[in-house]
Amino acid sequence: MRLALALILTVLLGSPALAEDTVREKVVAWIEELRSDDFQTREAAREQLKREGLKARDLLEAARDHEDPEVRRTIRAILSRAPKPVTPAAAQVAPGDFRSLGTITLSATTQPLGEVLTKLGAPVWARLVPPEAFKLRPVDLKVTDMPFYAALDTVLAQHKLVVTDPFNNLGVAAVKLREPEVVPAPSAAAGPMRVRVTEVSASRALGTKSPNKYALSLELAWAPFVQVAQMEAPRIEVVRDPDGKAFQPTAAMNRRVTYGVSTSRKHHKFTVSVMPGEDGCKPTIGVLELSLTMNLRYDPARVSFDATKPLPQTQGEVTLHGIEAVEGGRGQYVVDFSAKLPDEAVARSLQAFVVEADGALSTLGVYGGRSKSGDGTVRIRARAYRGSRGAPGAIRVVWHRREERGTLRFRLTDIPLR
Repeated sequence: MRLALALILTVLLGSPALAEDTVREKVVAWIEELRSDDFQTREAAREQLKREGLKARDLLEAARDHEDPEVRRTIRAILSRAPKPVTPAAAQVAPGDFRSLGTITLSATTQPLGEVLTKLGAPVWARLVPPEAFKLRPVDLKVTDMPFYAALDTVLAQHKLVVTDPFNNLGVAAVKLREPEVVPAPSAAAGPMRVRVTEVSASRALGTKSPNKYALSLELAWAPFVQVAQMEAPRIEVVRDPDGKAFQPTAAMNRRVTYGVSTSRKHHKFTVSVMPGEDGCKPTIGVLELSLTMNLRYDPARVSFDATKPLPQTQGEVTLHGIEAVEGGRGQYVVDFSAKLPDEAVARSLQAFVVEADGALSTLGVYGGRSKSGDGTVRIRARAYRGSRGAPGAIRVVWHRREERGTLRFRLTDIPLR
């Protein structure tokens, strides 16, 4: 069964999903009632959440680091007693087959764009920020088993919006209004990734009859719930003009180079070079098929710690040892944590963040290196640069439980070469 992270939004009147939407509205209301000054209101909300809250588990997960301590305690208690959900990536993705990672099944009728983008991004840990004036614009569509970026483009195209920049290291990307009369850059999506052509240049050796060589600058971007550990130089599988005449890779494309990729990055840039392989090739690539082989980390896990409580704290195999303000550091804090994880690849995927009061994340950069003890425990000291936000309220630690090698194939069309 080919399915990874599926998202279903249905708002047809009289359909079963209407009841689901009603439950979600009630869960939001019950979470708010946990903050009531009235004891009976709080207790009634707590009991309702125990019975019904897990039907909207994503809303509970989003509230586990709530600024109100009563909300945090209640939500975390409910989640701690609940069965752990089976991660689709771990359960259904064949080894090395990344095509189904992050695919989306989505049905929406007159849903506000802001809500659709929130629910579209949640399974892949993405936060999509549309212009304020567009958040309530209605969205109508139905997609099935579609790569994440293709589904995103389908949603945004209804209002002439685009996401041009990759996600940042906090998993945030801005949605922008497409410039009038600007043709979108050629792109292709597969699994959790997108390849986009960003620049084309032509060169020709002077004093010869040799044909032009074309260099295409490409950007590979991926959804925040995966990490790329290593990547090989792309391999050109097919390249033809609109009439079917063949281009060919230049000699430079024969080199097999492997790149390492930082865990914080969500994109990688590379170049492919081609030249006409037949007489009469048009200065347009009709079809370009690329294969990209990589080591991909997926099946993410995370734990969050209440930094206002006494330390150390342990959740599962992760321990938060200490949080120290840097003297004279103007909002800098050093966070000390450790994790006993099953293998080296998983340990290398560790990242940590400060969860701010508004739910935003601040990056923790490794400071003072990392050490590993004989029992496999990795200990890291990381520094947060947060200005005048005050002491951290919560710390989140993220890692990926699987790393495998596999290949994705992308098909780009209609690339102008001049």
